[in-house]
Amino acid sequence: MEEKINILLIFIFSVLLSSLFILPFQQLLGEDPYFHREITEFFVEHGYLPQNNVEEWNRENPYASYLDFKLRTYPRGFYYILYPFHTLLRFFPVLFSGITGICLYLYLSRYSKEAGVIGGIIVHTPNFTAHSILLLPEILGLAFIPFILYLFDKKYYLSGVFLGILTLIHPLSAVMGYLVLIITGIFKKNFRKLGISLLISLIFAFPYLLIILGEKTNVSYQIGIHFSTEIYSLKDYLKFFGAMLISPVFLYLSIKKKDYRHLAFIVPLIFLSLIRISRVPSERFFAYLSIFLAIIVALRIVEIKNVRIRYCLVFSLILISSVQNYWIFGAIGPSTREVKSWEFLNENSLEDCKVLGWERYPQIFTVKRKIYHGEENYRNYKDFDYVSPDANVLVYKRDFLSSLEEDKIYDNKVGIWLIDS
Repeated sequence: MEEKINILLIFIFSVLLSSLFILPFQQLLGEDPYFHREITEFFVEHGYLPQNNVEEWNRENPYASYLDFKLRTYPRGFYYILYPFHTLLRFFPVLFSGITGICLYLYLSRYSKEAGVIGGIIVHTPNFTAHSILLLPEILGLAFIPFILYLFDKKYYLSGVFLGILTLIHPLSAVMGYLVLIITGIFKKNFRKLGISLLISLIFAFPYLLIILGEKTNVSYQIGIHFSTEIYSLKDYLKFFGAMLISPVFLYLSIKKKDYRHLAFIVPLIFLSLIRISRVPSERFFAYLSIFLAIIVALRIVEIKNVRIRYCLVFSLILISSVQNYWIFGAIGPSTREVKSWEFLNENSLEDCKVLGWERYPQIFTVKRKIYHGEENYRNYKDFDYVSPDANVLVYKRDFLSSLEEDKIYDNKVGIWLIDS
């Protein structure tokens, strides 16, 4: 009974916190959810995924035909999970945010049920958790990874099954899953179990591996090396991590405790968060980092002998992080004003009009028009019927706007940001 109560409390807390980032807005937030919404709607309407008929997708979505290279290799498993939630797409990540907390509890409860409760709660305190909510396939990965670790000790062959399934849902999360499973197997010296789990996972993943190997162009694009040492400012890290910037203290305590396995989980993630060596944005790794920071912090907090200090610390982390989360509201695009502007254009323009904008999912799938972008087009902006008021487009000198006919900027009620170049 106690465990059921713990799981229920963690789920309720997770769902409530996640809802705070969803409920104030009437539209989907972030870039990727718009892409996934269109694919899911195509799936619902046709009874099959656009990956099975890319030509049909291109005919129905000519404004997004450039995405066919991505469609051919995008994992299909995610949409079978998303399908039942297509009418409640905004709340899908809220549900899995709760499941993530539960999976973390299951893993940590092997050490201590109290650590499980603390970990399941504080994993949602870093500010970057809000961003993971918007990355729909990744929110599944955040739930799968601690569950795979939990299964490795309970029924190791099932860890291989779920890792293989994760490959068919979100490959980046699967890579993280392989990493932590291998680290676990090495530290526990369970090489036989590790080998069997990896073999089972590869059997499940094999059909998808054949698909991506058959699309060499997309594979080289996705995994092409993109080395960058651009590091965020301290202010940016404070915004992303919030109260969890205190975690180095707990990392030090883990070193003293010789808990090297959990430290080994986060070393590559810290590296990937600081130095970009792929086309994947560095902040994508922050959400995975939150999982393992929560594990380490929870395990160290329960070792504090004074109960009052223990729970004052947990309460402080939650309170401070919640206060710091205010900046996220309105900072995660697209804004309501942008969406209304795109809807305005969609309702008041011809299908073959030329729109100068930024080629991103929310704009393309809301406007449902061919969106042009690129430096050459920006220079020839007078050739277009409409110019998006999006701040990401109008990064030119002020004379750009002064020379542009007023009626070309659609929905003039939407504010235009002037940024000198």
